[in-house]
Amino acid sequence: MNNAPFIGLVDDAEFLPLIGHVIGRSTARVAFEVQGHPNFVIKKALWPGAFSNRVEYIIWQQIADEPDLAAVLGACPAMSFTGEHLLMERLSDLSTSAHIAARRVPCWVTDRKPTNFGINAAGEVKMRDYARLNLGEFLARLPIINV
Repeated sequence: MNNAPFIGLVDDAEFLPLIGHVIGRSTARVAFEVQGHPNFVIKKALWPGAFSNRVEYIIWQQIADEPDLAAVLGACPAMSFTGEHLLMERLSDLSTSAHIAARRVPCWVTDRKPTNFGINAAGEVKMRDYARLNLGEFLARLPIINV
């Protein structure tokens, strides 16, 4: 992802000097501006072992080169080794009915409320919270193969 302050797995200490003002909060995480990088946010887990950052990072690593999925999910170019901090593409609140109508989501993402979507600097509407999944039904449709 262009202009990301870092990519991949990095130490938590790399995130700390970049944490700016709080811009959002959920039950599991707090989102912060990234100083010097206005197109990104840092999501900080509120308790040890929270899985949301890990889930989003792992999903992004698997789908980043899949254009249809990358077009609808917020990019996550970096995460701390502990999973406490996640670097994500900044997706601002949706402001128009046209943006709200433009929401698209993979069938396996279950938390589809409007506040989980946002718009990036390029005007693309994407999910900014996609950690709640139901992979069982989706995976059950895939063929079992002989190896």
